[in-house]
Amino acid sequence: MEWLRAFSIKAAYLSGVSRLVANPIDSLTTLLFHRFLPGEVSRDHSRDRLKRQCDWLRQKYTPLTLTQVIEALRRGHFPKRSLLLTSDDASADLLEVIDIFDMFKLPIAVFVCAGWSTRASRPEDDTLLARTVTALEWHCGPEKRLRLNDNLEINLQRSSRNETIDAILANYDEWRPYLDYVVRAVDANAMKPRERPCCTWEELAGLQSRGVQIGCHSVSHIKLASASDMRMRFEVHESNRILTTKFGACEAFAYPYGTLDSYNTSTSMLLKEAGFSVAFLTRSDFATSYEDVYHLPRITIPDRPLSFLEFCARVGGGGVAFSRLKRLIA
Repeated sequence: MEWLRAFSIKAAYLSGVSRLVANPIDSLTTLLFHRFLPGEVSRDHSRDRLKRQCDWLRQKYTPLTLTQVIEALRRGHFPKRSLLLTSDDASADLLEVIDIFDMFKLPIAVFVCAGWSTRASRPEDDTLLARTVTALEWHCGPEKRLRLNDNLEINLQRSSRNETIDAILANYDEWRPYLDYVVRAVDANAMKPRERPCCTWEELAGLQSRGVQIGCHSVSHIKLASASDMRMRFEVHESNRILTTKFGACEAFAYPYGTLDSYNTSTSMLLKEAGFSVAFLTRSDFATSYEDVYHLPRITIPDRPLSFLEFCARVGGGGVAFSRLKRLIA
């Protein structure tokens, strides 16, 4: 029974902390999901757990769409106990639970990593550069040299990955005829078959038709702050171009990883330049109407089965005090 005692202590702590940092009544609680069907339990059990969570959220909060959140920030006022549900990466298991969000009339916004969904979909000419950058960024295989012509070659190794991508971005017209071959060669050199963990463009279009709003999550899911200026610009502007072309205006961005080292003083200016109105982090806190719109907090829901008590405590602010302490000492 030791595990039960430890769990009870943890749950009581989370519940107590959540009361100490309870969200102001006119603030926004934004939740971040990645996976909805963790492999540790059955699909039916995961769906039942999500139904109970959604039922509780519907009773306790005022659900908002992403568009309504942007409008509320512009007005400088949130409705009482506002709630925004978000999901990063467009995990394919969202397709298996979207009916639950529909059932409880809970809108959800999905932040799409454009390169990942491009790789999961049929190849298209206008996303070739995004496919190439993403393939090189996430290549996992032995070192290999690709000779393309007398002047161009690629060395598939982690240590030269960033330099290779920057060279392609800087001289796209020269590299363009070889990029299809590069993507195929990268896939062939992988140590294991490429998985399809995220939604295709067609599946995302189906979700959008059901009211799911689409936001940007970069092209290849890198920490923007550690990228070159050219790569950072590509990740922001190209993701916006692709998603706007496919789904219409895209005003919201979610930083990959969303941690303190994932953004810097340049990123908010670049996001504004690209046409984004808001951007989200993974910092646990509640957003007020006077929040910096390019650094909005979100409460992360872990990718594991949660007890109902722990879920409620997290949503209520169980991790906020620690997050605030980290920011003070950073």
